[in-house]
Amino acid sequence: MTEGFDIGLLMALAAIAVVAALVLLPPVRSIAMSLLNIFPAMLLFALGTVAWVADRPIQWLIARVPPLQRAGDLFARAVEKTGARKEGLASGNRDAVAQEMWPENRFPFLYSEVPDDIRRPLWEDGKLVGGIDLPWMADRHFNEGLSTAAGRLGLTATLIALAAQPIIFGLISFFTRSESPAEQILLEQFPGEEPIYLGSWAVWQAMAANTAGGIAFALLLAAALIAAWVLIALGIGLLVAVAAVEHWRSVAAAPYEAISKDAHVRWSYRAEARALAHTGYVRQVSHANGYLGGSPLFKVGSGTGTLRLRGDLAAPVKDQPLALDRESLFQHLLVFGGTGDGKTTAILKPLMTQVLAEPRFGAYVTDAKGVLWRDAERIAEQVGRKADIVRIGTGASELGVNITAKLSPNQIAATLRSVLTQMGGGRGDSFWPDMAANVMRHMLTIGRAYAETPEGQAEARHLNPYSLWWAYQAVIDEKRLQPALDAIGKATTGHILRMETARAAGERDTYAQLEERTARLAGPDVVASHTYLTQSWAEMAKDTKTGIIANISQLMDGFAGAPILRERFLCGLDTVTASLDAPLNGKIALVTLNTVDDGLPARLIAILLKTVLYRVARLREAALKQSGANPQDKPCLVVMDEVQELATVDPTTGLSDATFWNVARSTGLAGVFATQTVAALTQAMGKDAAENFMQQSRSKIFLRSEDQATVSYACWVAGQFERNRVFGDGQWESLDQRKLISGWSPFDHLDDAASPDEGSGTQFFFKAAMGFLSRAGIGQASAKPTYATDNRFVPQATDQSTQLAALSAMQQAAWRQEDQDRKFRTEGNTTAPAMTPADFIAMGRWHAYAHIQRAGLARQDVIELQHSF
Repeated sequence: MTEGFDIGLLMALAAIAVVAALVLLPPVRSIAMSLLNIFPAMLLFALGTVAWVADRPIQWLIARVPPLQRAGDLFARAVEKTGARKEGLASGNRDAVAQEMWPENRFPFLYSEVPDDIRRPLWEDGKLVGGIDLPWMADRHFNEGLSTAAGRLGLTATLIALAAQPIIFGLISFFTRSESPAEQILLEQFPGEEPIYLGSWAVWQAMAANTAGGIAFALLLAAALIAAWVLIALGIGLLVAVAAVEHWRSVAAAPYEAISKDAHVRWSYRAEARALAHTGYVRQVSHANGYLGGSPLFKVGSGTGTLRLRGDLAAPVKDQPLALDRESLFQHLLVFGGTGDGKTTAILKPLMTQVLAEPRFGAYVTDAKGVLWRDAERIAEQVGRKADIVRIGTGASELGVNITAKLSPNQIAATLRSVLTQMGGGRGDSFWPDMAANVMRHMLTIGRAYAETPEGQAEARHLNPYSLWWAYQAVIDEKRLQPALDAIGKATTGHILRMETARAAGERDTYAQLEERTARLAGPDVVASHTYLTQSWAEMAKDTKTGIIANISQLMDGFAGAPILRERFLCGLDTVTASLDAPLNGKIALVTLNTVDDGLPARLIAILLKTVLYRVARLREAALKQSGANPQDKPCLVVMDEVQELATVDPTTGLSDATFWNVARSTGLAGVFATQTVAALTQAMGKDAAENFMQQSRSKIFLRSEDQATVSYACWVAGQFERNRVFGDGQWESLDQRKLISGWSPFDHLDDAASPDEGSGTQFFFKAAMGFLSRAGIGQASAKPTYATDNRFVPQATDQSTQLAALSAMQQAAWRQEDQDRKFRTEGNTTAPAMTPADFIAMGRWHAYAHIQRAGLARQDVIELQHSF
């Protein structure tokens, strides 16, 4: 007996060991779990069938019975508690998870407000910032809405199960009851015994006891059945709730599990570029929120996401604004664009509208065509600044400017030299422009000294000796020069005699005043000019002198036929004039001169006016900084259209466009320039000066152009980036490409209270049942392989030979999958330009390539433009 028991025990233990070993094998365990999952899956199918009919009545009942509503909340909380035992976002403690994965000291931009125009997507190179794999984000769908919907479905299933069990029990009892009559029981007395007679009361007592026992048993049985049914129904409800969560999780996780190619390829080697971009972004956000906090932003367009898709980590996404702040505005903006492509309507006018809306901004607006001022005037009126408008021109209500009042002879001569050189195309011998400018400098020096004499002051009532027109008249009419020299000599002699008298009398103040006047009359510059004009100029060869005068006349003779232009700008008079201090003090100066109507004289005046503005700005800078003030607190926007017609390049004075804009930021001037092409700038300024001018304009916008130099320059500015091209269906180069094509983003808005799709439908039961066959719990998203193993040609193993064939086929399928994955990672990777010449042809007048400075970093993209016609 004992021996048999021991053998049975050993066999039982051996069977358990065999089963355990088999379960430890993944294929066996998978099959076993699938078999076990068949029963709950069948249950879900059955519930779905019943719910298809009973769902609406049940929902109607729940809506009208408060205890049932509270029961639904209890189910939802049970689902939430199930999630609380998970890790990551599903646990619900999002702040703690975020702090652990993205510490605030390393990722401060995740915990502070970031301005809309510089906010970057929270992914880079196919992964979340910090290198987190994308499937991790799928758990964001474990939200309040999912818990509520799962609880509602769990309650529905519970009610169905609670109602179905008594029905099923009754049906089973009905169909399994016995139809035969009860068997008769024969009661006999023992032989020789007398019959026992019982009274009716004893019979009734026995019957009552039996009945009470039967009732008690029935009640206990009913209570046990009800308790069992309730427990079973609750279990089924929880099962359905878990199945619902897993079904919706798997559906929601599917997009996150498809990994883009850049996560496989670009992430692994571009670490240093990402680190640099990360550090720059952290500081950019800090700078924008700190030093530039509250600064007005001036929008130039909306991004298209093109360069972000092409690999630029700092580029904006689609529809994100690109804007200048007050700091980048002082780094200047240069706009390129062909004729009629919208430089004025798409860039200059919208930008002026935004800037002039800031009351502290003054403005100086000029262009070669003499039409931009009209747009600026309308804009000033629209923003309520009509009273700040100052028009400079030749019209009845317009003012002139005493150009020589703020400029020295050297500065004026340098401007003339630049214009004369540009008129010659910057080619050939510079002798004639240099000599012409030199003669005018000497004449202006003498004219300035002459204006200090009584004779000069008398003449200044009609024509100021310190003016371009007087200097030009002295060049072409030698009879004007000698009286001026005589008056200077006479006044100098008189001052020297009075100085001796004042010295003898000990009148120090009088002596100092006379000494200062004498220095203006007979200073080294006046003596040098006197010597040059009376010797070198007077004795110069006739042909040489004639050539020099011809060059000067080329500039100045046109004023003879433009009396208003001459009197308001060239005669040195202060009547009917404005000071160019005005735009530096909040006024809006509009230059209305038109080079088309007035030709070279108007262009020369426009250039000289601009030079005066530069000089006034430098003088103001010196004065304000001496008092501790900042010139940028009184900013002035300088807008120049067709800037190549107004630019000067003389490097000697610091007031030409080749040099002034290097330091203009500190003067409080912000430049916005428009030109057609790089070729036009190069032709007007020369190669080196044009390149320096373009470099000083740190922000650039390129509209459509067919000029090779312009397109090449724009492509060079845009740079090059790594591309990881893909060629298969369902494959993505990057998340940005995926968003552009499919519209899907891992950070699409998700309402925490919103129910999942199918959250209130009955078709969920059937779909969840199919999923339950493979998984009976709540899973976790994971990356899917780019290519799945193709087992279509693996034969079914029936014997040893077919097993070997199947193994070989599986090996070949695995190798092919590895080859495909390797090919996917290595092919299609190339460095490509961010912008190509084809882009500039295709983008039309409604788009432009913009390279914009913002809070210490550059942002670039092909932007959408809004024209203001």
